[in-house]
Amino acid sequence: MRSEAAKLPESSANQSHSAKDAGLGLGSGAWMPPLTSSPFSAATFPEEEPDTSLWQVASAAPTASAEPIKVGDTSTFDRVHICFCSDDADLRPLAVAINSTMHHASRSEQLLFHVVTAEDKVSAVAQKLKEIMPPLQAQLVMHSNATLQAHIKSLISYRKSSGARKGLASPFNFAPFYLEEFLAAKGSEMPSRLVYMDSDVVLQGDVALLAKLDMEGHPVAAVEDCSQHFDLYIDFEELSTLGLKRPGLEPAECVFNRGVFVMDVRRWKKLQITREIERWMARYRESKKDLYKFGLSQPPWLLALHDRYSHLSETWNCRGLGRETLSQKELKELKADLKMDFKALQKAGLRPSGDQVRPYLASCSADAKLLHFNGKLKPWQADKWASGQRAPICLAHGSALRQLQRKEVAGKTFVRCADLWSYFLSPQAESLLLAGRAST
Repeated sequence: MRSEAAKLPESSANQSHSAKDAGLGLGSGAWMPPLTSSPFSAATFPEEEPDTSLWQVASAAPTASAEPIKVGDTSTFDRVHICFCSDDADLRPLAVAINSTMHHASRSEQLLFHVVTAEDKVSAVAQKLKEIMPPLQAQLVMHSNATLQAHIKSLISYRKSSGARKGLASPFNFAPFYLEEFLAAKGSEMPSRLVYMDSDVVLQGDVALLAKLDMEGHPVAAVEDCSQHFDLYIDFEELSTLGLKRPGLEPAECVFNRGVFVMDVRRWKKLQITREIERWMARYRESKKDLYKFGLSQPPWLLALHDRYSHLSETWNCRGLGRETLSQKELKELKADLKMDFKALQKAGLRPSGDQVRPYLASCSADAKLLHFNGKLKPWQADKWASGQRAPICLAHGSALRQLQRKEVAGKTFVRCADLWSYFLSPQAESLLLAGRAST
């Protein structure tokens, strides 16, 4: 497939909130102070004067019918449709995902954000997001469908024996497979291309590049991840026993993550991908043994779209930024990638921890177009981290770090991954979102 060759703006970063410093592990090493003491609002760019006021509030009030919340007129441009699915009461990750996407968009007036949530949360979520969205030209549309949500819930089967987290049984973990149906309920014209992202992400590239991809006739474009293979999720012995093993489907194949993907709506619908995913969910539900494990939505996604996806550049999913540790295998690969020995990596903050190393260190972050904070250590939950927990570390470009505490080691610059997330949430916006969390 063609790669996205367009040059992107460099990533930006902001001084993280001082109130969280202890939780983010400030005392765990000699972090250099930021090059300027003025914190930036998440709604400003590095070259602008800091805006210490709360983001402007749009004048139109949201309604329970979830009409589009218009921040600007996008009729003159080809829109880029970005989708999120969540019923989480904490809107901070969603706010950061939206703000970082707008920040790095070449034309923010092109963006149309679709948020799929529970029917009883539409009004409150819309109100809060509208109040903190930067005053840029974009559009936000809320979607809910109680009947469809109930249908999805009826298909989900959770088995403790599978090793999957029970929280993965939420209908909103499967809602990305029903984007076309959620959006169709609005009655408006269906977009031909949708970009889906989990809410625990930060954009460092222009999302419009995804809307222009040549998907070579495939229904989906996704990032291949060869650190995991199909046999991690799929029981191939049970697959063969049930007569479901297809030619070409092998245990050692690399997985492709559903946390970020591009959907060709027409191809998805023509190939009936949603129905195929439902068939795999039914097979799992009816099988005596666990047909798949360690996931609920990822395995049927893999089985339904095997050999039917276009490979998206790995820069669009720098994963694991919420992880706690590195394995010895990962450490060996990291040393080779960075051309640094363990003594140098110790100066960056790594420490032995049994047969592993703490904290997690990501080298993909420097050139990534998207940072994915999957893992236990969510930046917005730093106050709940275990005492003494070291924050995951990210490799970054020094020229973009005037607002961040950092470490310079062997000519390379390291920052705390959580600080890259915090840049896109001003203290004022965070306070507003936390104040409204109980009502959502």
